[in-house]
Amino acid sequence: MEGKRCEGYMSTHMIIHQLGCFPTSQLPASSLSTSNITIGTIQSSTLNNCLNTSVVTAGDKRKNEVDFAAASNKKEKLSSEAAEVNAEDITDINQSSDLEVEGSAKATENSESNDWEDNDSVLIEKKSVWQEWLDLYDSISREDLFAFSPILYNVIRLGFGLSPLDRVPYDLYYETLNHYAENAENSYQFKSTITNGNEAYIDKFIDSKTLGEMKSNLVAIKASTSPFLYRLLKIVYNTYDTSLVDIKHSESAFNQLVVAPIVKAAAKELYPSFQTVFFPGEEKLKALLEQLKTIDSKVDKRHGYNADGIIRTRGHQELEVLIYEVSSGYLYQDKAKHSTDHHKGMFGLLSMLKAIADTYKHATLTTFMKQKVFFMQAYHDCLYLWSLRCVEDNLYCLFRERKVRVPYLFESRINDVLDFVLFANEVKVELEHSLKNLESLREEHETYSRSRRYQNEADYVLLSNIIRPTVVKVSMLKGFKGMADEEPYSSPNIPRF
Repeated sequence: MEGKRCEGYMSTHMIIHQLGCFPTSQLPASSLSTSNITIGTIQSSTLNNCLNTSVVTAGDKRKNEVDFAAASNKKEKLSSEAAEVNAEDITDINQSSDLEVEGSAKATENSESNDWEDNDSVLIEKKSVWQEWLDLYDSISREDLFAFSPILYNVIRLGFGLSPLDRVPYDLYYETLNHYAENAENSYQFKSTITNGNEAYIDKFIDSKTLGEMKSNLVAIKASTSPFLYRLLKIVYNTYDTSLVDIKHSESAFNQLVVAPIVKAAAKELYPSFQTVFFPGEEKLKALLEQLKTIDSKVDKRHGYNADGIIRTRGHQELEVLIYEVSSGYLYQDKAKHSTDHHKGMFGLLSMLKAIADTYKHATLTTFMKQKVFFMQAYHDCLYLWSLRCVEDNLYCLFRERKVRVPYLFESRINDVLDFVLFANEVKVELEHSLKNLESLREEHETYSRSRRYQNEADYVLLSNIIRPTVVKVSMLKGFKGMADEEPYSSPNIPRF
């Protein structure tokens, strides 16, 4: 879809921004941060003339999707070596007195032999897939982009079965998906963590002939398996139970019977190790509000972001690691709200990553680039799990990890129940991995802050000064012109691996 232009909102002097040709006529002045702490950058490239990709517009998107689907079956998976970050270049950032931030190239300075190829006696350096994205974003004219397009905020949006953004070439999109293919060869990579040893109980639940039999099997599951599995299957049973409010009744019913119980179950399961706590119901996202206050002391709670639910970890100064939104009642469709909540989630995740970088500012970029934060969205009849992580210096990847249909009809239980349980388990395991990485960040922060105690700040670079995503007041998103046309959507022509 073509990006939408919204005229007459502000004058250009209101934005001090590093995005280059940012469409200042589109964006309200009060919505954009101008602090050097939180401004993102689209990095300039000296290799634009080497960029050999075409721009995709809305008019030929469908044709390209079909061509891409046919071509994708013939492509070999690319070596992940090109996308790996060279840890040796970043880890010991306190060792050099003349270390300086050099953009995304800092993560790829390793000059191994396979990083070069001889083409007609001319040596050509192979760019990492992330550098290709930086080059692409640097080459795109911003004047006609939607004001909240991920492109403007150095965010790559992708996922298996997810259609790419306009202007993103399909070969680059496919190449990037290949970096995630190893974890997606099986539908659910952490399946065994919940099914092993529980197959007989799960089978009895799924194969129940009546709702009464299913209830009896649920009682047996509670007595014989893990509390987490029981909580997940109880959610399924409640969607079938006609004595409870129908999840189609309202957005609130959908939330209270399905979405909130999943998040609560994950937080409760992880609490013994990480002190994770679930905060339900229009909860203010602290990460975003605190950053806005740093920029403008007049900012108050009206400018913050109220999520439908948040998981915070008391083991890490109540850092926020997951937010979620219910964007419609079950089986209802509201494209504008779906898109608005999705973009709010993106900005929320950016602020959450920034809060982590600020909290553990002495940690290394190498470890930080493994850190994920999560956004779960409920819309129509599905749940979506998105993650965000930093993949280069101020380049971020918003990845749709999973999508699952919510069980509703008892007659469809054979097709729906196991996928739903596995999805909820993935949420928990992905969170666990993220929280373990937080432990590593804290250890590095404590180690390096101690070793730097008597050094001059000019002798090292803080993580908080490297990670600088753009922050906006998400209150400006509601009702924004063209928002309904910017929702993420699935495509049958994009590989699911």
